[in-house]
Amino acid sequence: MGDVKVIEIPAVEVASRIGDPMVSGTVLIGAYAEATKTNPADFIEKELEVRFGIAETRVRASEKEILLSHNMEALKQGMALLCEVACN
Repeated sequence: MGDVKVIEIPAVEVASRIGDPMVSGTVLIGAYAEATKTNPADFIEKELEVRFGIAETRVRASEKEILLSHNMEALKQGMALLCEVACN
């Protein structure tokens, strides 16, 4: 079995600063994507656009824009945060 590295990511704190604690999972996705390089950022961004931008839901268009914006920012901050946390 390989080594396991634990990196603490303050996802709820970051999401709260963005203005939406519900995007803490997207912060973690960003950090994971950056750590593992499994999915490029543009792939994840396109998926967020599908889920929060285009998808037919009962959510009003203005709310979708806010959800998409918050999730995009959470993804970017999660990716940036990984190096801040892991490199120190």
